[in-house]
Amino acid sequence: MGMHRLIPAAVLVLFVAACGGGGSGSALSIPDDPNAVVITVTSEGGFLPLEANLDRMPRYVLTADRTLVFAGPMTLEFPGALLPNILVTSVSEDAFTEVLDLVAELGLPEIDERIDQSGAEMVADAPTDFITFYDANGAHRLGVVALGMVEGGSTDRLLAEEIVQTLDRAAAEGESRPYEADRLQVAAGPPIPMDGVFGSVEEWPLEVEFEEMPEWALDWRCTSVDGDEATRLLGVFERANAATRWAVGAEEVSIKARPLFPGEEACAGAPPGA
Repeated sequence: MGMHRLIPAAVLVLFVAACGGGGSGSALSIPDDPNAVVITVTSEGGFLPLEANLDRMPRYVLTADRTLVFAGPMTLEFPGALLPNILVTSVSEDAFTEVLDLVAELGLPEIDERIDQSGAEMVADAPTDFITFYDANGAHRLGVVALGMVEGGSTDRLLAEEIVQTLDRAAAEGESRPYEADRLQVAAGPPIPMDGVFGSVEEWPLEVEFEEMPEWALDWRCTSVDGDEATRLLGVFERANAATRWAVGAEEVSIKARPLFPGEEACAGAPPGA
């Protein structure tokens, strides 16, 4: 999924030491807006069916005030909940500085985008995980194919793994709480088979009709909702599950819905597999 380029008028300059390569240190500028996105970890590509990509979300979004939004664990019940479990916590100053140190060591502020494939030659159909740093100049992306799936590799791969591991620890150790979303992405399309499980059929829940939703991919349509409608739909979707069908005239459709992370665009590009 794409992320907005968050470029405020002023930036706060943080000086962080570059740990390796004999560097004397790098200056990282981050937005002074506390809600602005600084770091994201996202995944693209890989061999997954279309249905699994319809609600693919960022792994982590870290904002300037050290707020970390991430996907929490899901229950093992089947069919599962319609809405994913998204959590939020506050990252310690030490962990925040450690992530910025690693970003500086990667040289992310100096690049637009590069992709590292070192060590991933034997991993077929692996996704590419992107570490993205946002500053006043926009987005700086490092993609690593099969991140965390192979041993060794380039310095870029090792540093990217350290960033993810640091965020993993922050998510596990912090006092997390449910993420209170004010925007939702809602995709609707052909019924998704559920291994013989047939859920209830409910009335179409959106204010916009299915046929009026923007086309997305392979008969799926996608839109975003916010404000009062987002609040209402959260209540509707919390009472549904993955097997619930939604009536569109004489037909039925499935819905894949999720909260949007800070700075995230809804329905950004066709999902992989389309």
